[in-house]
Amino acid sequence: MKTHNVNPPHVFNYQGNNITFLSDKDLMVNATEMLRSFPSKRMSDFTNSQSTHAFCEALYRKTGIPVLEVTHGGRSAGTWMHQKLALKFAAWLSPDFELWVYDRIEELLKHGATALNPESLLDPDYVIKVMTALKEERAEKELAQSQVREMAPKALFADAVSTSSRSCLIGELAKILKQNGVEIGQNRLFEWLRSHGYLGVRGEYRNLPTQRAIEMGLFEIKKTTINKPDGTVLVSNTTKVTGKGQIYFVNKFLHGRTKTIPVSE
Repeated sequence: MKTHNVNPPHVFNYQGNNITFLSDKDLMVNATEMLRSFPSKRMSDFTNSQSTHAFCEALYRKTGIPVLEVTHGGRSAGTWMHQKLALKFAAWLSPDFELWVYDRIEELLKHGATALNPESLLDPDYVIKVMTALKEERAEKELAQSQVREMAPKALFADAVSTSSRSCLIGELAKILKQNGVEIGQNRLFEWLRSHGYLGVRGEYRNLPTQRAIEMGLFEIKKTTINKPDGTVLVSNTTKVTGKGQIYFVNKFLHGRTKTIPVSE
C-alpha cells in the first residue's frame, strides 16, 4: 500500500486472530484478516454485490482515495478496506464483530497509540504524537472543569432564582441570599441597597427604588389602596425585587460583576 506507511500498524486480536489497522490520512483495515474469524464466509460474496459496488463508488467520490485495495507480499499483503467500508464488511460478517471493529476504530481515531499493541510504543515519533494528543485532551478536560467551576455558583443559586418569574420582597431576597451562604439579613440588605444607590435614603423616597434602578428593571413598586372608615384613602407603596433583579443581585453578591449605582434622588 502506497499511502499508508507513515504510522506503524495497529494490531488487535479478535477471537485469536490478529487484525491490522493502518492509519495515515485515513484508516484502513485488513479485510483478509477480518475474514479469518468467519471461515464460512467468502470475500467475493461481499465485494461483488451491487450494494457494495455502489457504496464503494459513493465513498470514493467523497474521499478521493482508493477505498478497496489488494496488495501482495510483505506485511501489508491482503485486501484492505477504508474504515467505513470495513464497518460495512464487519456488519455483513457479524453484528457483534461490527461493534468490535467500531470500538477499535473509535479508539484509534480518538486515542491513537494508547489503544495499540506495545510494539507501537517503541517508536519515538509515535510516542511524541500520542503524548501531544493526551496533552491536548487534558487541556480540553481542564477547560471543561474550569467552566464547571465557574458555573458552580450559578448552579448553587438555581433554586434561589427558580422564582425569578415573579417579584419578591426585599426580606425574601435576604433569606434567599442567607440560605446560600451570604450573611446578610433584611435590615442589612435594606441598608446595603440604600448605600449603594438602589433605594432612596430620604423622606418619602426612603426604601423606594431610585429612578435608575427602576430603569434597569431591578425593582417594581406595588401600590396597595386602603379605604379607611372615615372615607379617606390610604395608598401604600411596597418595593419588590423583580425576577431580573433577583438574578442581578445574586450575581452581584457572588461575583461583584455589576457596577454600583450612585445615589441620585
